Amino acid sequence: MHLTRPPITDRKVRFAVIGCGRIAQNHFESITKHSERSELVAICDTDPAA
Repeated sequence: MHLTRPPITDRKVRFAVIGCGRIAQNHFESITKHSERSELVAICDTDPAA
């Protein structure tokens, strides 16, 4: 079953990124590109150097 909800327009959409591997850079770029409507609130990875 697929439920359709109205878009969030009254606040920013908040994101957390779990894992900073290859695809994470794409997520960071998208969040930055849409920064007027999105906010990165947390990042974590098992590799401290990531």
